[in-house]
Amino acid sequence: MGRVCRTCSRVNPPEAFYCYHDGAALDGHALNGGPIAVGAQPFLTPFVFPSGRACRNFDELVQACDTEWSIAQNLLQHDFFEGFFRGMGRADLAMAARQSARSGDHDRALDEFINKLPCTRRERAKLFAQPLEVNLGQVSRGRDHRFVLHIENQGGGLLYGTVLSPDTNWLTIGDGSVASPQKLFQCRLDATLPINLVAKNLRAGTKPLEGRLTIESNGGSASVIVRVEVPPLPYPDGVLAGALTPRQIAEKAKVTPKEAAPLFEHGAVARWYESNGWIYPVQGPSASGLGAVQQFFEALGLTSAPRVEISETRVQLRGAPGAYLEHTLHLQAVEKRPVFAHATTTTPWLQIGKIHLGGQKAKIPLRIPSVPALPGEQLQAKIHVSANGNQRFVVEVALTVDGARSPHAAAVPVLQLADVMAAAPILALAAAAPLELHSGAREVPPVRNPALSDPAYVGNHIPLLTAVEIVDEMPPVQPVRPFQQAPAAVDYPVAVEPTGASFLGTLLLALVPLGLLTFALLCTLVHDLLVAPQVLENGQTVAAIDPNPYIAVQFHDGLKAGDKTMPEQSMRFGLVMTRERDPKDASKFKRLTFDDWGRTNNTVLRIDGNDLIFGAPLAGSPKCEWVEREGKLGKDATGRAREGLRSKFQVVPKKLQVTQTVEIVPGEQSRALDTCLIAYKIENQDSQVHSVGVRFMLDTFIGAEDGVPFTIPGQPNLCDTQLRFNSPSEVPDYIEALEYPDFKKPGTVARLQFRLGTSYESPTRVLLCGWPDRTLKRAPFNFQGADEEQTLWQVPFVSMSRLHDSGKKRTDGSLAPRDSCVVVYWDPQALKPGETRAVGFTYGLGNVASADAGGKLLLSLGGRLVRNGELTLTALVSNPERGETVTLDLPAGFALIEGAAEQAVPPPPAGAARQTSPVTWKIRAGPEGTYPLTVRTNKGASQALKVTIRSKGVFD
Repeated sequence: MGRVCRTCSRVNPPEAFYCYHDGAALDGHALNGGPIAVGAQPFLTPFVFPSGRACRNFDELVQACDTEWSIAQNLLQHDFFEGFFRGMGRADLAMAARQSARSGDHDRALDEFINKLPCTRRERAKLFAQPLEVNLGQVSRGRDHRFVLHIENQGGGLLYGTVLSPDTNWLTIGDGSVASPQKLFQCRLDATLPINLVAKNLRAGTKPLEGRLTIESNGGSASVIVRVEVPPLPYPDGVLAGALTPRQIAEKAKVTPKEAAPLFEHGAVARWYESNGWIYPVQGPSASGLGAVQQFFEALGLTSAPRVEISETRVQLRGAPGAYLEHTLHLQAVEKRPVFAHATTTTPWLQIGKIHLGGQKAKIPLRIPSVPALPGEQLQAKIHVSANGNQRFVVEVALTVDGARSPHAAAVPVLQLADVMAAAPILALAAAAPLELHSGAREVPPVRNPALSDPAYVGNHIPLLTAVEIVDEMPPVQPVRPFQQAPAAVDYPVAVEPTGASFLGTLLLALVPLGLLTFALLCTLVHDLLVAPQVLENGQTVAAIDPNPYIAVQFHDGLKAGDKTMPEQSMRFGLVMTRERDPKDASKFKRLTFDDWGRTNNTVLRIDGNDLIFGAPLAGSPKCEWVEREGKLGKDATGRAREGLRSKFQVVPKKLQVTQTVEIVPGEQSRALDTCLIAYKIENQDSQVHSVGVRFMLDTFIGAEDGVPFTIPGQPNLCDTQLRFNSPSEVPDYIEALEYPDFKKPGTVARLQFRLGTSYESPTRVLLCGWPDRTLKRAPFNFQGADEEQTLWQVPFVSMSRLHDSGKKRTDGSLAPRDSCVVVYWDPQALKPGETRAVGFTYGLGNVASADAGGKLLLSLGGRLVRNGELTLTALVSNPERGETVTLDLPAGFALIEGAAEQAVPPPPAGAARQTSPVTWKIRAGPEGTYPLTVRTNKGASQALKVTIRSKGVFD
């Protein structure tokens, strides 16, 4: 039996007198109290370097490795150290050498191996950074700046760590396109890192800006303070000339409101805000005339908004097919103050005309250029109106089409897209640039009150302006530009067969783009091979896993503000994106779940017919207790610390232990930490058989949208209402949701993957439906099981689109217009004593390909990305034309399982939220390697998606 060292607790051979690792005397064998200097104990035979340097003990070997570093790396990679230690009977060190030799980072591998040797003389790495304070003085927002951070290792071995700027978006680390808020480094002696000051992210102000760089390493930590001054640019001309702060703009505008009005109306003040890096306080388009000044003062909170009333909230229209209809909405301010208004709708058959503003009143014309040819049908639409002080109104429009209904006509569903896009200019979609919706309509970025966020405004604002006196006479009004119909489809020219000499010219012209494309692909390949981090996997060189997470998990691990029914540490969890900000609150990260901490999600266990909420049992539930709340997950095979927590919950009477594991893991295709694994393991520690099932309810959310339509492989249309998969065979491999319908800028792509390989049981059934708001208990729904975060096993199957007033959690009890959730079931099964059941799925960021198709095609892939695995490829086709088809080109070794290579694109249903149609193929994967899957349309668009097939999946 081996001997255990009392000092380091490691096991040594039975014949050992002293610990092989630290030299401490083992029990009963101390000589004069020990210990011995293990590092100085001679080898039976010396280890000789190629240079002839002989190492007679561990101390000399470590010193030689540090001195002849590159040679030692080569010896480690070619197993010389493994053979030497195996020959001297040190199997533990031989195993350590072998494991280190398999690492892709040769520097880190050698350093870790040396640290495992029993040497007492090697000094550990020690961080020294300079400068620790940087003052860049006055800078302008028109040009980026740079300085160099020096990092030095004042100790021994390898120094490695991370430099990051967690709360300073105007500082990035690195060169050119690879610059990011976080950068890894490692060096033996010293290193330099370029630090970039991103001018466009600076905000002008009267006080210096201060940022912080944090350095975390194995040799200690340090902080670097960066200070910069950005003086405000004065307003350039006109009656507002010379103003340096929003307060001064307001003072000058109060004195000469008529002269200042055009500057607000035509966006000059907004552009001045942007030039100083501030956020313009007015939401939506500017009002006309003096109303623009009134609008600015209301946005700043310098004057209260007048109460505005609308003439009607429901409009009934009737007409024959093809008829022109018009109706006018009236807005009026109760007080003697100007009214400004903006209206939107996304219903194709309804248009909003020029809004006429006149003092206390405003007129909003509604027009139907041509009543749809759907006799006997009643169509529904919604108009969202915003007025002074962000007062909002929702007007329901019902159109009855005269005539007898055709017996062959399909039922026209109620249009719900207006709910998604409620007050489109207010619900910001976080695009880097305004998002083109259609002719005449633009999405605008989110805004905040500068009194809360702008450095130039904080400290300068005093409520010296309490009201604005504006005369009733209004100058000629420039009406708001109405929405226009999308342009008609372009007719493609007919190809003419080339003849004579023109054929050679045509051929050469066709080969030019092919040659350019080949050259671009070659450059990309060379760059990937020479620059991108790579590792060897299954005999192939593949991209290394990006160590910087794209998403983060936040646990409800304590009493949070607003909790009334939730206990402490329920261990529910939410997901946020670490590289994008919330479009409504730039101080927070962008969300993938409705609540940052996951309090609107829940997990329910059905045990022997009784329901139990994991982590937060209701009164009357079986007795439970925590075994472990915040268990660490350790390190993975590469030595990387796993990001997530393990939580164990014990059902006492039943002797069932339920373990929740939530972890950020690499995506199979992306090789990036962009996926969250949610897994549950149920262990029957009882002597009786128990029936156990698991149900997880995920309250989905993307950016600013609470009900984005889902793409489901195999389904002919997007799901924006409700959908049920009642058996394991019906459950798709994955579902996805795109934040924006524009394939050129799809925004965030959220993905749920239901099939994870051999380690986790796939769901029994899945529901896509509305989140169970407690208001659903009332008429007309009468779903008594709807209990929000306390909902038990049976989640009400309702549409994620609701015909109710907008606004989530309103005091009047009305529902949000769109509120989606995904409910995943693993139905109860008998669990015998000692048996274990493991279930799981993933939620995170999807990887799509759309750049090459000009916004026409978007490809996504899921399934078992292993040799001979089943893959699901989905092509989304934007605005499909009649007769349009798509064709899949498969690489050699791949085969179709379901779906023809060429398929017709189904048209979107009438009133669909997005004019997008999916086409799906089931594919049998080929051998290991990286291949392109290419989809072509008969209209000339083409898009390829690169897929890497491996011998083993991430979750196998």
